[in-house]
Amino acid sequence: MREHPEDVAGVGDERLVGRTALVTGSTSGIGREVALSLGRLGAHVIVHGRDAEAGAEVVDAVEDGVNEGTAEFVAADFADPEAVAALADATRDAVRDDDADDGGSLDILVNNAGGYFREGRLTDLGVEYTFHVNHLSPYQLTVDLLDDLAADDFHVLARDREFERRSRSVRAPCSRRNSSIRSARESASSRST
Repeated sequence: MREHPEDVAGVGDERLVGRTALVTGSTSGIGREVALSLGRLGAHVIVHGRDAEAGAEVVDAVEDGVNEGTAEFVAADFADPEAVAALADATRDAVRDDDADDGGSLDILVNNAGGYFREGRLTDLGVEYTFHVNHLSPYQLTVDLLDDLAADDFHVLARDREFERRSRSVRAPCSRRNSSIRSARESASSRST
């Protein structure tokens, strides 16, 4: 029998029923597995990606799981700031619908979306595509959702992309991936003072 990642990590007995998680880039790869694991732990998972068909498959897989996990899909292109803002709005709406009793809060944000795109490709804003998708959009999303994260017990996770192994030239930016999260937290601290 195949062990699930949450069992290997030693959290298979945790229960996240009543908690909401947004997992960006969760229609394939590690993001998909994170979404499925959170669903098996009972969370409501907001599945994100660009492909609605792949998103529906992940939603079905979460909801067919053994626990009380539920899911919904929200499409957004991380190269488009307006789409990222719409993802934040859709997340707020989903959280409010799920947690009507307590006003709603997001418990877990997994910034997984990203990739390595061909050199010279620019977004519509004229920003290098890989930098925009891997750094600017996770930063924007995290800042947009800071007020919606559960005040006492929230988790923001970011993962380094698999392309880190492909080239030494991209290792430095990859190793600083969490700097986007650090910057978002510093922005939040300065807003509250």
